[in-house]
Amino acid sequence: MGYGDEMERRTLAQLRDMVEREALLGRASPEEVSGQCYELAVRSNDVNGDECRFPSCSCSYPDCSESPLRSGGLAWFRSRKSGLA
Repeated sequence: MGYGDEMERRTLAQLRDMVEREALLGRASPEEVSGQCYELAVRSNDVNGDECRFPSCSCSYPDCSESPLRSGGLAWFRSRKSGLA
């Protein structure tokens, strides 16, 4: 693992925390949160490969080499979509 990948993983973890905080404080609409989570998912796939489920997984850190894959692929999308109703 290169230094660049490590920095990207740290950035992804921090961005997920920021997105969750903005959602809890009501500063971002559900559509914005869904879009931001999608961007995080794309970036995590770029770093970890296509099997990575971050940010919908329960990993505290987006490093799939240390955590087993969990089911629930688009859990964040489903939960945000149900919040729109």
